[in-house]
Amino acid sequence: AICVFTRWGDAFIAQDVDGMIAEMHFPHMRLAGPDFQVWETEEDFQASQSESTRQLRAEGFSQGVTDSIEAV
Repeated sequence: AICVFTRWGDAFIAQDVDGMIAEMHFPHMRLAGPDFQVWETEEDFQASQSESTRQLRAEGFSQGVTDSIEAV
């Protein structure tokens, strides 16, 4: 699981949607704050990423840091 997260994170930093999708299963759910986000298909996730990528670029996002990962 840690390797999958690491590969997904690397794809996220590179804004590589295909790389992120390669590490996901669909339907895919993510808990973000108090809400679950659900993508039923790869296409649903891909469609949502254009806005996300636009926002990240507008913020000047270029890198991220993971301090630690522990499987529980």
